[in-house]
Amino acid sequence: MEAAWAMPEPGLMVIEAPMGEGKTEAALAAAEVLAHRFGCGGVFFGLPTQATTDAMFGRILKWIDHLPTDDLHVGASLALIHSKAKLNPQLSELRGGPASRGIDIDSGERGRDRAEVASRAMVHSWMQGRKKAVLASIVIATVDHLLFGALRSRHLALRMVGLMGKVVIVDEVHAYDTWMSTYLHRALEWLASVGTPVILLSATLPSRQRRELVEAYTGNSAGEDSPSETGYPRITTATSAGSEVVVPDPANEPVEVRIEMGGFGGDAEVVALIEEVADRQGCVLVVRNTVRRAQATARVLRDVFGPDVVTVSHSQFLAVDRARKDRELLSRFGPPGASTRPPFHIVVATQVVEQSLDVDFDLLITDIAPMDLILQRCGRLHRHERERPPRLRTPRCIVVGYSIETLDFPGSERVYGRRALLASLAVIEAKGSVVLFPQDIPGMVDLAYGEPPIPPGWHEAWREATERASKEQEQARVNSRTFCIAPPDHRSISGWGSATVGDPESDSRALAAVRDIDPTLEVIVVVADGDTWRTPDWIGEGAGLVVPQDRPPSSTRRRRSVCVSLGVGSTTTFRPSRPRRSDMALFIELHALQTVPPSNINRDDTGSPKTAIYGGSRRARVSSQAWKRAIRVDFERRLDPAASGVRTKRVPALLRDAIVAIDPALSDRAGTLAETAVEAAGLKLEKSRRKDVADDALRETGYLVFLSRRQIARMAEMVVANRDESDLAKALKSAGIRRVADQDHSFDIALFGRMVADQADLTVDAAAQVAHAISVHAVDNEFDYFTAVDDQNSEEETGAGMIGTVEFNSSTLYRYATVNVDGLYENLGDAGATAAAVEAFIESFVRSIPTGKQNTFAHGTLPQAVVITARTTQPINLVQAFERAVVPVGEASRVEVAAKRLVETSVGIESAYGEAPERVWVVRSSDDAAPLDSLAAPSRLSDAASDVRDLVVQTLNADVADHD
Repeated sequence: MEAAWAMPEPGLMVIEAPMGEGKTEAALAAAEVLAHRFGCGGVFFGLPTQATTDAMFGRILKWIDHLPTDDLHVGASLALIHSKAKLNPQLSELRGGPASRGIDIDSGERGRDRAEVASRAMVHSWMQGRKKAVLASIVIATVDHLLFGALRSRHLALRMVGLMGKVVIVDEVHAYDTWMSTYLHRALEWLASVGTPVILLSATLPSRQRRELVEAYTGNSAGEDSPSETGYPRITTATSAGSEVVVPDPANEPVEVRIEMGGFGGDAEVVALIEEVADRQGCVLVVRNTVRRAQATARVLRDVFGPDVVTVSHSQFLAVDRARKDRELLSRFGPPGASTRPPFHIVVATQVVEQSLDVDFDLLITDIAPMDLILQRCGRLHRHERERPPRLRTPRCIVVGYSIETLDFPGSERVYGRRALLASLAVIEAKGSVVLFPQDIPGMVDLAYGEPPIPPGWHEAWREATERASKEQEQARVNSRTFCIAPPDHRSISGWGSATVGDPESDSRALAAVRDIDPTLEVIVVVADGDTWRTPDWIGEGAGLVVPQDRPPSSTRRRRSVCVSLGVGSTTTFRPSRPRRSDMALFIELHALQTVPPSNINRDDTGSPKTAIYGGSRRARVSSQAWKRAIRVDFERRLDPAASGVRTKRVPALLRDAIVAIDPALSDRAGTLAETAVEAAGLKLEKSRRKDVADDALRETGYLVFLSRRQIARMAEMVVANRDESDLAKALKSAGIRRVADQDHSFDIALFGRMVADQADLTVDAAAQVAHAISVHAVDNEFDYFTAVDDQNSEEETGAGMIGTVEFNSSTLYRYATVNVDGLYENLGDAGATAAAVEAFIESFVRSIPTGKQNTFAHGTLPQAVVITARTTQPINLVQAFERAVVPVGEASRVEVAAKRLVETSVGIESAYGEAPERVWVVRSSDDAAPLDSLAAPSRLSDAASDVRDLVVQTLNADVADHD
């Protein structure tokens, strides 16, 4: 208040104070002073997210309710602006009728007693339109609506008029990246030019960023802080006349917060931490940096602690569900007296909880993040005075989601960049576990965004990360200027109406222009009920309403329907608990990490182990054909012989033996009968080209033919039944011998397909794809020089009876395969057989290994880890995880690094493309593969294969029901 009274002219005020110390209340009090002194007629309050904007709306209502009558002019209007504002229950209540002593709803009545509404703000119907809402006296909005004031867009002048004449408050100003800061700085320049006071709020603002904001508003260069200006909390005021810094006394006593390093923090480790630290008491917040990680963690925690004890909160819920969950968070974990706090509960959330939400937890487990955001998350710890469980009376934050050995950050690096995460890790390592709040906050933030203390061995990783971050920030600065308006000292505004992004209120490209994100499209989610579309049945009011298909739904039904924003060009699958539709594919994928010792399991035409160049380095390679052959051989060991097939050119000889087995009396002419039958089936025969075959031997097919043993047996039965026909070929064709060759496929034919070059109708499309296995690291082939001694040589000589060399390598391989369940079902024609074939494929894929040079190297191993996924969109090979060859750091093994890479790639693909698997199973035999536990809890191979079999049966039976 004193700083606001001391400002000689409209200017900039930056309030920096710890989380929960009343920055919002201070800003509103200062806004009252500034509005009174400089004749401002309202307030614009900008926040980073819809959730924080909704939470602030309720606080603003209470503030309005306590404003003196003289401070709120007659007819003052109120607006809440974000894309889901109509779902806000408080706004809906106000629009439906008076709901607060200080709020009125514009009912259109005339002649109303002015004294009756003298102290009221109105939710004015005229100002509820998309373009005019910013003209309201009091505006609570997402910060985009301030940034749009610096965007070349339609109705720009109207937006600037709405901001002028108000006190503009921007919360969580540290949260805006390089791209958004371009528009924020330009908006500050324009607000300063028209004399609009601005108040910026933050708990963790780097000093460099504060100086940039002051320079943007005043146009004057801001120097380094003097020793007397480095305290915290602090209030900086800046006008054209200069700047002043006030360092008030902290509102609360210093608090020791323990920030501990928790390592990789897979789901199993999070369970152990909660069991060990919380002992099933208190309220625990687990923050994951991606929705995928949050969902996976929540599944595991629910399995352990029960579904009623675990709540999930993230940004990708349907709008109506998101609004309800935000309300539940505040009602359960808000201030004392305003919440009904459970004795033990776990909230698994993403970044939606780290800013401007007044929620209070006893223990925090968080993925690593930039330093300021970790401290923001710590602001959710012990936020209010209340009784805590004995073991949780000290605020404690455990940072997970990293590997100190390999400097990997699964799932987080794509979100925040490697430089920021390395900096956080270095600062926390250097600081130690005890952090004094609030005194240590500015120092830790400045250190992370300046020159953090990089430990020995990190310097190369730090240099690369810093260079990349600098390039990305510069590129963001350049790209963000494309649609940014000129500064206010520009001589002309001509041309601002051209090269625009359209209307910010209706065009998602505008939001993408002020934030570094892809454009989105808002859609309404409906449930198909036969030929009728209805709103989902779980949304409460408005559930089950019929949604028209021939015209846009009415505004009421749009509001009551379930809305969600999708990235333009993205694919998103919603998975309610309903039978899968028959027009959706199901793919079962297998990803394996398997180390083989020195070996030559698959060699080229020179006898060398096969290799390939990938990611610029030479890798060991095992061809898909070699491993498919090994899988088929394992089938023969594992399955009934009748369920497997034979790949051979000697089809007539095979069929001859089957004929003789049925009727030995036909042994003399069985060969001729067999050749006639094979030709009748459409397969061309030719004399064998092999030198060791007698001249009178049966002919062979010109290429390898894949036939099941059941097909061969049925062809033999047909031949025996028609053996006395004068024209056997014609009789067999009439009996449908070609059809027999295209039915009753064996598992391996149905999985791996059959190519018949000159008879396309006999071709079977493969339902399984097996990738070439490649090493996750670079390899160099080596030579083994060997000798052999002649045991029967009685002469005394030093020479060997044999000398030779064999080439070999050793490697950790990434193997991948996928099965198209629908394609397999089409080949086999039976749901049970399809499920059994998938189960057998999983077992044989895992247990098989090619046998090349096995007597020399005895290279038989099993994978250290297998990840099995079920998808309904498309198969996704994760080999890109190893485009950069694995190089272990410290004591980490190649398998450990590779496992972390797989997790990061899987999470990144889901984050970027919305490609989330339906189910995931993890099988591992080594603790080195423990990072994979963040995808799913480990299980036995037999249990996972059985689960997959059950899923296939359920899926295919649901399809049959759909068709019926």
